[in-house]
Amino acid sequence: LKKLIQAQIVILKLPPYNNGHISNIFDLCYERAALDVSQAEGAIVCADRFETLPAAMAFAYAGLPLIHLQGGDITGSIDNKVRFAVTQLADYHFPYSYESALELRSRGEPEDRIFFLGDPAKEYVLSLGKGHAPQKRPYIISMLHPDTISPINHMQLSNYFGAIVKYSKRNDYSVFHFMPNKDPGGINIETFIKQHQFKYFDGIYENLPPHDFINLLYHAKMIVGNSSAGIREAAVTVTKAIN
Repeated sequence: LKKLIQAQIVILKLPPYNNGHISNIFDLCYERAALDVSQAEGAIVCADRFETLPAAMAFAYAGLPLIHLQGGDITGSIDNKVRFAVTQLADYHFPYSYESALELRSRGEPEDRIFFLGDPAKEYVLSLGKGHAPQKRPYIISMLHPDTISPINHMQLSNYFGAIVKYSKRNDYSVFHFMPNKDPGGINIETFIKQHQFKYFDGIYENLPPHDFINLLYHAKMIVGNSSAGIREAAVTVTKAIN
């Protein structure tokens, strides 16, 4: 992308939001983005996370040409609304699939502003390749995020973690679990995990550097949960997924 637009790219670091109320998070993201536009000639936002929308709004109001990566996808939950709201704010579109490019055209985006050049995230995974296994014992990855349409209840959490524990013990697998994202409902999953103190998990992570996570995924027996990593990255690493 840097070669294409022939410009220096500065990464805008949004403020940490921990488990703050989503409206406060929205305000923080908007204010930070609005402060960093004075020297910019354009802006780039990616996909559909909720912090993307306030940043896109700030850039659009500042009159900056806005590039949106990974638009046009059709998924579930609140992500579709956020993604297409950003699409309407954006001036140039870089969808990650041909089908997504067609979706953008069907929604009235000018064809000469849609550029399908592939999926850089998948290219990044391929560029890393398969490194050394992080451990000898087989393991599975667990990633459970909140559902913004149908909130996950206590019984569902009990069933989910109970099944993982039972399966991993039966097969003598380790479990590496990743904490949920900050969407509404995430705090309930975090609280459940902390209350039950899953000491038999080999690791519970907030996040990992991309290269470390990809290598972990390459060597996993499977990835379980509802993360998009089970669809996107796992398809490249050829890792079994229960999504």
